[in-house]
Amino acid sequence: MEKSIDFWQILVLLGTLQGLILSVFLFTHKKGNRGLNRLFGAIIVVGSLEMGMNVLYTSNYILELPQFLGIDGPLGFVFPPLLYFYVRGIIDRPYKKKRYYFFHLIPALLVLWEYVEVLFWAAREERFNYLTQLLQGAYAEELVLWSAVFAIYNLIYAGMMIKLLIEHKKAAKETFSRREKVNLGWLKKIVYSIT
Repeated sequence: MEKSIDFWQILVLLGTLQGLILSVFLFTHKKGNRGLNRLFGAIIVVGSLEMGMNVLYTSNYILELPQFLGIDGPLGFVFPPLLYFYVRGIIDRPYKKKRYYFFHLIPALLVLWEYVEVLFWAAREERFNYLTQLLQGAYAEELVLWSAVFAIYNLIYAGMMIKLLIEHKKAAKETFSRREKVNLGWLKKIVYSIT
């Protein structure tokens, strides 16, 4: 399979690099709400890695770097819960981590378990053969199923976030607190964009 990279893929890679640099800043920034900054940094890391992986697959360079095969699978199931935690943290200030938040990451752990053999135990040649078959469409039915599960998963989290934002808006109308009247329209647009 021919490997090629075009102008748009280079722009995406630059965006990936910019996202990773921004996330380092958010992780190390000492001012503001450090918990929310770190959470937003994690969201940006996951989004940036997803974009970078997309370029690897579409340019066929994943064949040169088969050790990255499958990293994007679990990451896709981490992004919606992280964004949900962020929305919840913006609305429920101050941001507090709760023990049950871990349960939101169980689907990502299950997907990681599905990929463990390919990610860690398969030899380079096995990964290469799997990738070649994948890029030639051998696993089309499996990919359609995973895509459907992923879409439903995203819609569930989008619904949960929209519900939080609607409840926040109703609560803001009933109170005179300046903090409650903060316009979260930008956050609603982000949530709509993942659906």
